[in-house]
This record gives sequence, structure tokens and C-alpha cells, in this order.
Amino acid sequence: MDKANFDFLEKIPELASFYHYCHEAEIFALSYPDISVTSSRKAMEYMVKLLYGSAINENLKEMTVFDMLADPDFVIYMDDRALLGAFHFIRKKGNMAVHQGGMSPEEATETLEQLHFLAGETAIRLNLISDYPA
Repeated sequence: MDKANFDFLEKIPELASFYHYCHEAEIFALSYPDISVTSSRKAMEYMVKLLYGSAINENLKEMTVFDMLADPDFVIYMDDRALLGAFHFIRKKGNMAVHQGGMSPEEATETLEQLHFLAGETAIRLNLISDYPA
């Protein structure tokens, strides 16, 4: 199989589930864009919960992903407008894929690009990698 864009995550045990969602999103981007965007959304949610739970508050039971992303403490912790934008972009596209469907391969690819940025930057932030491929 060809080298995949998320292979840099594959050997990080702490991100095994995250990698699975990212890999699934990549595999289905052109053939099943709704599944791809939904998997991107699952990956994004996983990362938000991981970051929020470890940095802000471990009790996530009554919070939505939007609540976590909008929490001023989380925004300050992230301190990166582009990265927060990627989280929200994937969240919105994921909502559209789940509730409306009809995502195009181009939308899935654009979502995948945002997910790649999110994956690399958050893995660096967590000190799990020092760099990631473009």
C-alpha cells in the first residue's frame, strides 16, 4: 500500500484511536466522502476530548465538543487561531456530513487537509513528535 498522509501517527500508542479515525478518513475521501468527513469529525472530537480533559477539566460528561472548543480556558490554552479554526471547520463539515449528507470528494479532501494540520500540530503540542510531513 502507498504511504498514507497520517503514517506519522501510526507508531504513537497514545494516539492509536485517533490514528484509526484519520486513516479511515483518508481511505474513504474520494469513494465515500460522507464516511470520510464523519471519520474526520470523530478524529477531531477524540483530540478535543484528549486535550480538554488533560489540560482543562477531566469531567467531560455534561459537555459537548462545541462547549469544550468555546471554553475561554481552552481557547487560551490552545493559543492558536489557525488550529482552533481547523477544529471548528472539521466540526461544521462533520455536522453537515452526518445530518445532511451529500459531501463531495473535494469537501472530504479539504476536511482531510484540515485534519492533517490538526493532527500534526496537536501531536507536536503533546510532545509526541517534533515534526510532521507536509
